[in-house]
Amino acid sequence: MQSQGDAVATVIGAFVPLLIIGLIAAIILAKLAPRVGASPVAWFILSLIPVVNLFFFYYAGYRIIAHILDRLNDLSTRQRAN
Repeated sequence: MQSQGDAVATVIGAFVPLLIIGLIAAIILAKLAPRVGASPVAWFILSLIPVVNLFFFYYAGYRIIAHILDRLNDLSTRQRAN
């Protein structure tokens, strides 16, 4: 049977990989945020919160894809105008 200290260590050990992945993603998203017109600080913080970041990653992904599609549409429109 595990002692209470061992159980706490197990829980903390389970969150460490999630925090490391969240930190890496937070840095990447903070660098991308200004390019899509978002706040880098807000994106960094939302990427670090363990449960919130799962939903935020979907939101950020869709926002980045929408921004890319908008830029491609603008390029296509400019090319047709010339």
